Amino acid sequence: MISAIGDYDGFRHADLTQYSPIHTPTMGTTWGLDYAAQNPAVVVRAGSAIYLSHDMALTWKKTASIKGVKGQVALSADGTVIVHCPEKSTTCYRSSDEGASWSEVQGLHTQRGRAVADPLNPRKFYALDGNRLLVSTDSGASFAPAAGMLASPNLPAASDTALRMASSAGEALPADIGERFKRHFGVDIVDGIGSTEMLHIFISADEAHARPGATGTVVPGYRACVMDDAGRPVPPARQSRSARIAARCRSSCCRRPAPRRPAQAPRRGSPIRLRPVHSTRKW
Repeated sequence: MISAIGDYDGFRHADLTQYSPIHTPTMGTTWGLDYAAQNPAVVVRAGSAIYLSHDMALTWKKTASIKGVKGQVALSADGTVIVHCPEKSTTCYRSSDEGASWSEVQGLHTQRGRAVADPLNPRKFYALDGNRLLVSTDSGASFAPAAGMLASPNLPAASDTALRMASSAGEALPADIGERFKRHFGVDIVDGIGSTEMLHIFISADEAHARPGATGTVVPGYRACVMDDAGRPVPPARQSRSARIAARCRSSCCRRPAPRRPAQAPRRGSPIRLRPVHSTRKW
């Protein structure tokens, strides 16, 4: 196992019961770490510099150049392409020569960007821009919204992918995208909301109950209610119709209705938030 950690780079664990050697050369905190799914001997890590390994983290070589520090890094399935999204930058960079040179990635300009490589197809990468799924089919050179991907005549057949489950976090994707995605790939996009959006999910639906355009229901062990900026429950009369439905929903998926102004709207500048207020789950 190869790990990354703050301050101390990370380690190569040949035996989890024994102390393991630290990554060398050292650089302190490792911010990004990835390996090539089809060529797992190739590993990349990013921090104050970028290092590449061709022997599963036994030895590392620093890239000749870098366009920014820290941030997230992705490695294509065959290990030939690096996509780096530096910290405090809305521009990501791509290298196909082990970091000797870099080119700007087109279509991926978002705060805290992060690309993820497809585990089978070395020409495909994925990324999120707000509530939009972006896809690259040219080895990370450019990204386009998934809706455009679904309409593309070059969209791969479901049999050519290793897709077993698709998940999205935050606001539910438009129902049309979910329906078209399932028709083509045969799997639902499962939406959810959590404390870190992809971990500790407290509103979601399992695959059997997923509905396009719906976020889901409250996960057992949690309850949800609408809170104001001071953390106090908002009376039903001040809640919008959509917020009341989301808060009451317990046994069936909720499709968000069209926005409608409540009879007594909260003052401007005080948005209504839906968040967990109690958990009986033990982690």
